[in-house]
Amino acid sequence: MIWIAHTAVNPDSPASEAGVLDEVHAVREALEQLGYSYTVIAPEYDLPEFLAKISSFPDSLVFHLVESYHGDSMGESWLAGLYEALRIPYTGSPPIALSLCLDKRRARAILKLAGFPVTPGLSIDGRPLKVDGFTFPAIVKPACRDASEGLDASCVVWDLDSLERKVEELAAAGFMPLLLEKFIEGREFSLTLLENEDDWDAVAFFEVDFSGLDHHQPHMLCYDAKWAHETQAYEGTNTNPMSGDAEIKAKLCRLAVGAVKELGLRDYVRIDFRYSKTGKPYIIDVNPNPDISHSGGFYRALASAGIEFKEFVQQILNNAKRRGHEFKNQA
Repeated sequence: MIWIAHTAVNPDSPASEAGVLDEVHAVREALEQLGYSYTVIAPEYDLPEFLAKISSFPDSLVFHLVESYHGDSMGESWLAGLYEALRIPYTGSPPIALSLCLDKRRARAILKLAGFPVTPGLSIDGRPLKVDGFTFPAIVKPACRDASEGLDASCVVWDLDSLERKVEELAAAGFMPLLLEKFIEGREFSLTLLENEDDWDAVAFFEVDFSGLDHHQPHMLCYDAKWAHETQAYEGTNTNPMSGDAEIKAKLCRLAVGAVKELGLRDYVRIDFRYSKTGKPYIIDVNPNPDISHSGGFYRALASAGIEFKEFVQQILNNAKRRGHEFKNQA
């Protein structure tokens, strides 16, 4: 039995969480095409019952689409930890990798220590601000949120005064701790990576087109650009397949595959880069559970690579089954 476990959604859920139901629909459709039996379930409603159910079938496999638990984004890693403890195969990255990537400060620290290029940055945990020697422009963002929550155009700050104001605003909205990074002016790329039996493949390279934004808007992907339809940020930002740029693609591919291995990720990942005007790439985000709905960028990336969605689903099911066999061999 395949259990499609997803975040609980209610009428007050933000668009970034409510969209998980579109992911569920896409996975259900693929499983039906592949001939699998499945059950859709939200663990948050009754966790003990959920654990009892997935433990009662000897061939259980969890398609893990949980992104939060009772509003806490760390919940996705907690559930993955329970699957590990119960020795039930599941899709996606392991708990330590999920929690690392959710806390952008720690993910970038590991990548920096391993020699990967990350933007100069520092953590903001409280007041007063300690940013001596930090140069502007900079971008300040929630360190422990996903889906670009709390990120808008005003997060790009040009001096200490605007940084102070933005930190106050984000703190009042409950977004602490924060991450302050140098804002790299240049191009932005997004790579889609899939894990197969032998290694990782960068299957699609996309570039973000900011040309539709107002001239005063900073070139960055904010929450509205991803989720708020009919906003100027959404309408003015497009992501398109890269054309040409073979040398840049090769460079980004080496960095992306190395980064996912360093962080211990599995199955499918999206990695975002800024590419400076001097030709230096910087890893700015690693997403171990990107939106895989039919309307999301990941689906478009698969299509651009000639990969049917059901083929993608079958591949990560194969990966999870293989890990399940390792569970049994260790018993």
